Amino acid sequence: MVTALLADQLFPLALPEQRSSYSRLVVDRNGLPLRAFPDENGIWRHEVELAQVSPRYLEALLTYEDQYFYLHPGVNPISLLRAAQQWIAAGEIVSGGSTITMQVARLLHPHPRSLLGKTQQILRALQLEWHLSKDEILSLYLNYAPFGGNFEGIEAASQQYLRKSSSELRDSEAALLAVLPQSPTRFRPDRHPEVARAARDKVIDRLVNFGVWSATEATTAKQEGVISWPLSRQTVAPLLSLRLSQRHPHTIVPTFIDAPLQQRVQSLASRHANRWGRETNAAVLIVSNHQSEVISYVGSAKYADPNSAGFVDMVPAIRSPGSTLKPLLFALALDETLIHSESLFVDAPRLNTDYQPENFNTGYMGPVSAASALRLSLNIPFVQLIEAYGSQRFADQLAHVQTPLVFNAASPNPSIILGGAGTSLASLASLYGAINNNGLVTPLRYSALDPAVAPRRLISPEAAWISYSVLAAQPLPTLNGPRQQDPLNPIAWKSGTSWGNRDAWAIGVNADYTVAVWLGRADSSPIANLMGAQAAGPLMTQVFAQLASAEHAPDRPATVLSRDICWPDGRAVEQTEHCVSRREALTIEGVTPRTLNSDLPGEFLIANRPLWVNAAGTRRLLAHCLNHRAQRLSIPIWPDSAAGLLPPEFITPIPALSQHCASPLQAHNSPHSALRVEGVQSGETFRLLNGEAIKLAINIPNAITPVDWILDGALLSNDSASLSLSLSNQLLGEHRLLIIDSQGRHQSINFSVR
Repeated sequence: MVTALLADQLFPLALPEQRSSYSRLVVDRNGLPLRAFPDENGIWRHEVELAQVSPRYLEALLTYEDQYFYLHPGVNPISLLRAAQQWIAAGEIVSGGSTITMQVARLLHPHPRSLLGKTQQILRALQLEWHLSKDEILSLYLNYAPFGGNFEGIEAASQQYLRKSSSELRDSEAALLAVLPQSPTRFRPDRHPEVARAARDKVIDRLVNFGVWSATEATTAKQEGVISWPLSRQTVAPLLSLRLSQRHPHTIVPTFIDAPLQQRVQSLASRHANRWGRETNAAVLIVSNHQSEVISYVGSAKYADPNSAGFVDMVPAIRSPGSTLKPLLFALALDETLIHSESLFVDAPRLNTDYQPENFNTGYMGPVSAASALRLSLNIPFVQLIEAYGSQRFADQLAHVQTPLVFNAASPNPSIILGGAGTSLASLASLYGAINNNGLVTPLRYSALDPAVAPRRLISPEAAWISYSVLAAQPLPTLNGPRQQDPLNPIAWKSGTSWGNRDAWAIGVNADYTVAVWLGRADSSPIANLMGAQAAGPLMTQVFAQLASAEHAPDRPATVLSRDICWPDGRAVEQTEHCVSRREALTIEGVTPRTLNSDLPGEFLIANRPLWVNAAGTRRLLAHCLNHRAQRLSIPIWPDSAAGLLPPEFITPIPALSQHCASPLQAHNSPHSALRVEGVQSGETFRLLNGEAIKLAINIPNAITPVDWILDGALLSNDSASLSLSLSNQLLGEHRLLIIDSQGRHQSINFSVR
């Protein structure tokens, strides 16, 4: 006993390290293989547990190879004696008489086929039985037995030769794989099917002779031919498989991928990308909205194609998103009560600002609603909107839900809403999920091994539903032109095109799925005539056609209310004096904010101007020539930028000035001259001493009354050309005073109180 213990210490078993000696297999949601990766020695070996293997295979294996496996101590003396007799009779080794334990010993410690080698094998078998249980020894055999070529283990053999898991083996397949390790080269079913069939039938006959299988089962099994798949590597979702195999140190990596769907989408994407040239590629993500699980991942439509950089995974690649961020700003602005769905914007050239983008088609629409601006992807209204909301704030909101933008500039600026920052297809798919998921953003999940991350709120359920409704109210893009939506399965979608026609995007959402599509070139070279709706849009529509119809839209929150609003003011009918154009708006809890002033970023429009007219209402009067018959009227005022773009029915004529109302200062007070402000200068700082208020007297000597005085967006007065303002501790900080006279002239004064 002492000698045995000493030998055991001096010559320990060469047991394989846990997991490190296995290849990795990435599988779809049903366990079908997507892609396998060999171990560091190039061996294909997939880990499998005893309980995961077909019981019929275990019956065949133990009956044929080692009937008394669970009874002997690692060596079967009867088998060894029979092998010795055959050796003496034949003059050469006929059979080794090896038990499964002895075969495992030889796998772990190879030795020559000699008497010394057999002795070593016996000793190692006894050592195995000392250290391991029978099930542990059998598991080593199941994982390391040779099955031909560089395949080892029952699972690798089953996946390669039969394209199925070892848990799904039929009787004929179980018998074939039970005998294959006996002579892996001679019995290989892909090379020697008839020899393999004869060996298989021999196993089946022994199972019948020992009463393990019935004659009927044997007959059925023998009737099946030996069929083997060609030795090839399964490469479904290859880029996702590579990504997950590097992330997770597991031998079996499960995914949520639907393999048949993945193959259909890969084919669609490849054909569609080819329409745009051999160097053009595409990427597609399909996300199941309920758990944010990725069920299809096409990182490259032309995987392995050198002409289109097919090895580059475009799903996580940082690219310019074009206009695809506009729906998110739209929804955030709804929550901030900056807009409702029908808020007025003026799509017109920006003249008095450093940033002067154009629309994609270089034309201008004039007055448009927020919803129309979103569907038409107009740039000017959304630059105005992000100036009101705040570029940094917008970027912070996206970072909060773990989808940060990537900036080249030092800090965010309004260009980010037109593609002036980087993001990825994966981030866009995650963000658009909020439109269907009550405003919550959940990180995408690629595998059940990924930790579950709690969702974060980006927008309210009301803003999410209004955004969905607006984006779903447009036809779907197809190769043959726009196609009407299915009312039972509406898809909210948005396209985008990066600067220079380098990237085309289309992202769509219905009640069950999010589909995100990118099309372009990995090296960012431009593509002539590339536009999101025409290039990526049709592929998005084709992909949705591969999915089960949702047949329902997201439920409308009870707090989304329809209100009749008026242009140009923007507020509800009952809140405004003039209703030049009446529209039905979707609002959050009925709140209808004023129209944003396109002439003054961040300010709301004061959409009416009071004036005095004569008794007949035909001539305008000034303050110095009023009489007891004068009437006070109010007219609707549109933003100055709308001049020349308003339809005739939107224009309210202003009565001409009465000839009896001329003033010596009239020429000096021409509507074309600038307002002169007395009493305060822009940029001035007022310091309060001992907390005592400062009385500020401001006068506009050349203003034509009435004059609107607006402090920080609040109307203080709309009468005379002078204002008395008390600066107290309540006004500490930065302020903006906006002055507008009856001719529409305006002056902005910035000052601070310390």
